[in-house]
Amino acid sequence: MAVKVKRSSMLGIARQMLYLTLPTREYVQICYRWNSKRKMNIDNMRRLSEKWWYCMYYNKKYNKELTQIIADKYKVQDYMRKKGLGKYLKTCYGVYDDPDEIDFSSLPDRYALKLTQANGYNVICTGKSKFDIEETKKTLKEMLHVVNTQKWMFHDLAWISEGKARIVCEEYLEKADGTNFEELNIYCFNGKPRVTLIVNDYLQDDGDIDHNFTRNLYDIDWNPIPVKVSGNEIGYTIEKPAEYEEAISLAEELSKDFLFLRVDLYVGDGKVILSELTPAPAGLLYFEPDEYDFIFGDMLELPDKKVF
Repeated sequence: MAVKVKRSSMLGIARQMLYLTLPTREYVQICYRWNSKRKMNIDNMRRLSEKWWYCMYYNKKYNKELTQIIADKYKVQDYMRKKGLGKYLKTCYGVYDDPDEIDFSSLPDRYALKLTQANGYNVICTGKSKFDIEETKKTLKEMLHVVNTQKWMFHDLAWISEGKARIVCEEYLEKADGTNFEELNIYCFNGKPRVTLIVNDYLQDDGDIDHNFTRNLYDIDWNPIPVKVSGNEIGYTIEKPAEYEEAISLAEELSKDFLFLRVDLYVGDGKVILSELTPAPAGLLYFEPDEYDFIFGDMLELPDKKVF
């Protein structure tokens, strides 16, 4: 097993330096221009890609405690239970500060090890007979070091991660027939689900990202929206899942306390299971045709509060 640990790129380091040296207002505009190749209308935001940046800094200023809870893959479990939504959680086998704390012999044949305060830092065990425990410990330690120090140090999103990531062990998800659950990314605007994004063939068997994926968008009635997201091609159309209405209802309940919330859910076999909650996807997505950046932007109403 070989898992590549992501480190800060030169671009990421440059972004950190800009964050440390520039006023927030200027920093946000530079980042937006770099990502979108256009100027941000910071005083009269109309695009969704602009408003996501507002949401990030709004959460930092006005909704910090809750944002940190829902962004943590372990803390969010207690949050769900307190809301009476524990049935939507994956089975959790344990949480650990250090890989040496993990009793691998007590775990089932297949499971997923994830960092609690990062995305894409996963190690997937698809069978104990071919799983290298020592290599896994080494990889997890390196992941913890990168996420808790190098990746988030002096970063504009450091306040979300806190630099205190742990390792959570969760069940390996698959349907009764051995196929994968469908993952719905439900975009909620001011507490109302409006758009669902499907990412096709995103993860490889080892938990790493396969960058040759496609994305599909659907409106709330499951009508396809002819939009390419961040350059990814539109993928194959899928039928509306039988669990769709329950998923939408759960997304609405979870999004009530946020301006914007992306609710990621696994659906299949009559089940709806929480994947993760994202208060704003870092303003990095863009849409083709460009007019949909305005169409989606009109769905999100921002409060009259200054954030930068």
